[in-house]
Amino acid sequence: MSKLIKLINRDPTWDNKSKSYKMPFSQRVIASSPKNFQLIEDPSISDKTLLQFGKYKNNVYNIDIMHPLSIFQGFAIALTVLDQF
Repeated sequence: MSKLIKLINRDPTWDNKSKSYKMPFSQRVIASSPKNFQLIEDPSISDKTLLQFGKYKNNVYNIDIMHPLSIFQGFAIALTVLDQF
């Protein structure tokens, strides 16, 4: 039987310099969008980003997926976000 993993959205942090909320996308996501997100396991277990999805430029998005998620699972999660907006 497979191990279940609970994924949660990483909370953005407030940046006093820009007076806005920001997330650490490491230059992979450079455009603001309500579709940008990162999924992590329970922070008490690990702070490692397992999936990040975000806008690079107009109509171009990046997705980064890490084990234990499969490419299929990550792509399916990303499609649900694209379908919402």
